[in-house]
Amino acid sequence: MILVLVAHPDDEILGCGGTIAKYAQDGEEVISIIFSDGDPVHKSKDFTIKRRKESIAAGKKLGISDTVFLGLPDKPFIPLLKDKHILKRINNILNKLAPKVIFTHMPDDPHPMHANISKLVNELTKDRDIEVYTFAITSPLKVKQRDMPRLYIDISDTFDEKKAALKEFKSQEFWLMYYKNITFMMNKIAGLKSHHKYAEVFYKW
Repeated sequence: MILVLVAHPDDEILGCGGTIAKYAQDGEEVISIIFSDGDPVHKSKDFTIKRRKESIAAGKKLGISDTVFLGLPDKPFIPLLKDKHILKRINNILNKLAPKVIFTHMPDDPHPMHANISKLVNELTKDRDIEVYTFAITSPLKVKQRDMPRLYIDISDTFDEKKAALKEFKSQEFWLMYYKNITFMMNKIAGLKSHHKYAEVFYKW
């Protein structure tokens, strides 16, 4: 069972969409946990519903079994490690699902909420037998923690599914232009480094 924990809808596709599709095609169950609806501007119920529907539609294109929305406010500096309710909720999810692999944000991601979620996942899994792999979204260059073990996953056969999934986020079409270009460039570079057409690179805690 594979678990993906991310800050906002579309993060799961940008960060590991090709890998999700690959696992799903191999018969693995993949569940996505999304902390925030990512709505710092509109602050409307309709927009939240729209983003959730987009995320579910994108997930279906990749083979995600279920997407769980925690509904937290999109506050970058929210102190997740000090929130007993969130700690308990994620802990309960880990106990119930017992994932063998988790994919989440990098601890040095420049987006504060991404980094906070990464640290939360590390805290709650350090005494569990779970492999945790992290990915970068907003930074095309890996600056810190170069000594972290790297995992390259060949997504040459699932790259088109990743692109198709990202097209589902119509409400974010303008904002995603930059992130899609960066992501596709990173996938191409990772592919070259691992001798594949396209790849996603992860860093192990």
